[in-house]
Amino acid sequence: MVAIYVTPTTQKDPIPTLLSSTSSVTGANSILSMYTNEIAFVLNPAGVIIGIGQATSNEVGPLVDWTGAFGFLGAATSCTLDVNLSVNRQSALVSMDNSQSFVSTGATVWTSNIDALVQIDDVTNEGNLTSLIEMADKKLSVVGLFRVGYKRAYLGQGYIGSVSVSSSVDELATYAMTLEGHGRLYEIDVDASPWGGYF
Repeated sequence: MVAIYVTPTTQKDPIPTLLSSTSSVTGANSILSMYTNEIAFVLNPAGVIIGIGQATSNEVGPLVDWTGAFGFLGAATSCTLDVNLSVNRQSALVSMDNSQSFVSTGATVWTSNIDALVQIDDVTNEGNLTSLIEMADKKLSVVGLFRVGYKRAYLGQGYIGSVSVSSSVDELATYAMTLEGHGRLYEIDVDASPWGGYF
């Protein structure tokens, strides 16, 4: 299952991730590049996202717990998720008759094709399809939560790459979209509040 969320603010830049030393959102500090009311995903020492924090000033300082403030866009039970890691291989001559291969890794890129997306909120008061098209046109960042098992789920950020709608008379319209992700997919604690209520 996949659930798609938007932030109440027009978040164009990727949401940063910050490490909490106390395994709580308020245990993380904002960074110099964050401004008042900007948000960040907060990770515990194990690298699992435990919530979302919001900066209270333009200076470095503790975050306030902002978890639960995402706007719900839609959910679907039919989707594909492809994750790719760029791998660079290079060979170098180490002697006259011997060479050695070196491998380095780059950025993680993921793509999700989502079908039968329903229950879309009207985030612009101009119609659901218009909302999706406007978000794609303005390159607004969205957040995808992918549940792949009873206890395992992942969160990632991306942009809407394409949108389509299908409907017939007296039937609920369903939407399809392609979500182009950037950055890695983070594991989330599905038992922690409020992630359990997001599925």
